[in-house]
Amino acid sequence: MLLKLKLYLTALTVFGSTALLAQKKTRVGANFNAEVSNGHYGTAGFGGSYEMKLKKHGGFETGIFYRTYKADLVVLFDPAFYATTIAERHLSIPILYKFYSRVVNFSVGPSFDFYVGFADKGKNSLFKVTSYSINPSFNVGILGKLSKNIKLTEKFDLEPELRINPILTTNRAYGGAGVSLKYKLK
Repeated sequence: MLLKLKLYLTALTVFGSTALLAQKKTRVGANFNAEVSNGHYGTAGFGGSYEMKLKKHGGFETGIFYRTYKADLVVLFDPAFYATTIAERHLSIPILYKFYSRVVNFSVGPSFDFYVGFADKGKNSLFKVTSYSINPSFNVGILGKLSKNIKLTEKFDLEPELRINPILTTNRAYGGAGVSLKYKLK
């Protein structure tokens, strides 16, 4: 998993440095999301984004985001069983084409999710989960977003968004809303 992440970051660096030479506008941002996944509410995420507007209506957007997925876990110890909730921790890296318009922006592209750990959220004092993993730990999805730029100052924009992110290698799908505070570099 670490090798896949290193390869992705290397490719992103090479792509980003060559794209910087041809760019018209570049923005970096801090993002906060609230998502629902398979009926589990309250999964919050955050991260950072990097955006390159190359043409009047077209550009690219990427970033790295932290998200959780709440999984219900039942462990059987004959004759009893214990139920708990696990909060899986994931890093999600999207690579999106972004279409810009005055009315609404549209972004779509693949997303790559890396499982990075868990937390036992159960309140049972007799039973604690000390080891947990998922297979596969690397997943691919498709992310689609609708957003709207709201100019705050000459350098800062607020960008609320609606998002949907089905994960193709599992039966999970994330959907929700978010907001980004973006800073114009150029």
